[in-house]
Amino acid sequence: MKFLKLLFFVLIIFTSCDKNAEEIEIINTIQNSSRENFFDIEATKTSDNKRIEQLMYMTSFLIGKVLVENEEARDYFYKHIANPRTTKIELIKVLDGDVIDSNPFEIAFHEQYNMYSFRAPAPPIKVADPDSFRWGGVLNMYYHQYLFEIININRWELYFPNKSSLLDNRQTLTEYFLRNDKIVCLWKINEKFKLYSDGLILNKRDKGEYLPLNFDPSKSLFFMFVLRGKSLN
Repeated sequence: MKFLKLLFFVLIIFTSCDKNAEEIEIINTIQNSSRENFFDIEATKTSDNKRIEQLMYMTSFLIGKVLVENEEARDYFYKHIANPRTTKIELIKVLDGDVIDSNPFEIAFHEQYNMYSFRAPAPPIKVADPDSFRWGGVLNMYYHQYLFEIININRWELYFPNKSSLLDNRQTLTEYFLRNDKIVCLWKINEKFKLYSDGLILNKRDKGEYLPLNFDPSKSLFFMFVLRGKSLN
């Protein structure tokens, strides 16, 4: 009888230990899975942010190139911001997804895009401007895929922080370029960043330059725009 009691006690301990080991293994599996999922999510976020950064940079750059180089497109663009009370416009107001287009700004924008995209009908004309090492190279997307992302998926807008002091009743955008040869192209990925450390100063006669580290938009004497998400103030 004592032997049976002892055997029964040992079986209980063995079963309990085995159950605990199984529970520990399950907990470890869940924890490892959660950890892996966390890193997967973080890696995806990083990858998505890099992609958004590249798209925003190139979009800002291409808009600046159009405004600097094409007067007809510039005049079309100005009509959408001529009202003194207008400080921002949705990007879709000046760009649309029509295959056949009579919009001079979109036509000029498409032409600029073809100079930098490997998916254009011919190889890109320009691959070193903007800096391919800093920004990951030219875009490798078909134009209408790119256009759909920036105006339908991301729905970006353009904000004009110093428009009232340079344009409006003082001069049109074309008149501005008769007296000035620079435009500042900025982009802002989210509202956490209050300073603008990324962007370009484009010149009429050459490709331009990156913003200086101490750039202060409030002190700039040149017309500027900020490409940003619609949720920003």
